[in-house]
Amino acid sequence: MWVAALVGCITVVVEPAEWPEHTGAEAPTDPPPTEPTDPPPTDETDPPTTTEPDPCAPSELVSVTALTQERGRMSNQVLLTAETSASVPVAAKCTSDLDSSEAHLLEDLGGTTHEFRFSALLPGATYTCVAAPICPRSADPLPTVSVLVGNAPQALAPVSVWIDPVLGMTGHYTMFNTKAGGACAYAGGFAQLVDPDGRPRFWHDLPEVNVGVEVRLHSDGTFTFGGGLSPEGRPRILDIWDGETYASESLADWPSSWFHHDGKRIADGRIVTLELHDTTVGGSVFEGFAVRAHDPVTGTTSWEYNSQQAVDAGELDYGSAAGDVWHANWVDVVVENGVDKVYLSLCYYGWILKIDPVAGHIEWILGSGGDFSLVDAGGAPLDPFEFPQCEHGLEVSGNRVLVYDNGWYRGYTRASEYEVDPVSGVARLLWTWDDPDQPWYEGTLGDADYLDNGRILVDKAHPSCWEGGGPNEIVEFDPLTGLVASRIEFADVDDSTYRAERLDGCEVFHNAKYCDTLADRLAELAPAFGE
Repeated sequence: MWVAALVGCITVVVEPAEWPEHTGAEAPTDPPPTEPTDPPPTDETDPPTTTEPDPCAPSELVSVTALTQERGRMSNQVLLTAETSASVPVAAKCTSDLDSSEAHLLEDLGGTTHEFRFSALLPGATYTCVAAPICPRSADPLPTVSVLVGNAPQALAPVSVWIDPVLGMTGHYTMFNTKAGGACAYAGGFAQLVDPDGRPRFWHDLPEVNVGVEVRLHSDGTFTFGGGLSPEGRPRILDIWDGETYASESLADWPSSWFHHDGKRIADGRIVTLELHDTTVGGSVFEGFAVRAHDPVTGTTSWEYNSQQAVDAGELDYGSAAGDVWHANWVDVVVENGVDKVYLSLCYYGWILKIDPVAGHIEWILGSGGDFSLVDAGGAPLDPFEFPQCEHGLEVSGNRVLVYDNGWYRGYTRASEYEVDPVSGVARLLWTWDDPDQPWYEGTLGDADYLDNGRILVDKAHPSCWEGGGPNEIVEFDPLTGLVASRIEFADVDDSTYRAERLDGCEVFHNAKYCDTLADRLAELAPAFGE
């Protein structure tokens, strides 16, 4: 059957679907429900679960056959020697019996004889030490040894430490040179390093030198120092385990100079020395300075610059040309675009010099009567009175100079930072800090260092034998807020320091208590130690 419809003059034929047979009831509008059916079966099955074998699982072929101890050069050093039945990497740890977080960790990659040199153990403490194969692990019980650490020298300066619970301390170890009995006790002294609780972790008995010594600990486990008016004060390199590994030439080899106030190793390994050097004007001979950079490996001197060159070139005022005219008391070398630049402090003039030692030329002088006008942080002019007034330990970072300003005519000591622009001839005083909680004045000694997080470390060095006032303090503060983060205070007013350094210590002292990466590594090695 079909139906035709006429639309305009077009005929459309529509073929109907099959109609259901009429039963007298309405036709359903929805299809009839169907019963649910299960999905058709398949031949696929889940793959079997497999477990990879642990390559570091315990092995009966690997064991520690012997573990022995031997004392080091210092009373808080121990050499552990482990013998293994096969050539495997081995880890050793020494844990304090009273403080499980005090855990020192070292690793050795291979061989059957493994030596571990532990330093900076707590004096007087007892440690349990163990060595364990790392991979594969030992199936046998691990041997242990008990180590009783010797005491520290009684002559070390006792200190107390306060740390702000919110700001915390930057780094963990503080190193300084100290003289028990006061700065005027010119014989001897110590390079001393303490932990955040003020406990001694490292020390070295310095030879007969005066207070003018800068001590720097390096990531290779060595430190350098130099200074004083004795042949024993010539710059030296000491390994924290092996002791002295280098001493520069004697004064007989450098007859025109006396080492004094500063000697340090710079980043490329050379040693820079600040020396006394006779300077002549007409018939007058007076005390000047010399700066020298030499390579301790080859013994060669890169260059020497001295005050005679500056005087002859007409670049440096020499006043009365008598006695100690400038009192040079700090030096450093910064390599800028591959060229050595010397930064030198002249206390008596309140000047900081930048020198090209190869060209023999003073590039600029920062200080009153020097090459710069002075403005504050906002650019407003300042009186030259705000330049340094005798300065001691400094640091240079780019175009910024951090100054420990003793403040001879100001009447109080402060730390300050200057930004210099040699092109415009303008120096900007960015900030000053004079410790609102404990103001101080010290006419001599002292140090200021940049810390990695922008904070400043100041050694409020106090030579009690010629100045009154309170005890030494080493203070960490935030220059943006002025807030103090930590204080190290010396218990004895007669204990004198000069300069201080703050370091993290992970590269040198392997104590998980103060090194997060070592703590994480200890957790990874827990199965090897059977934990």
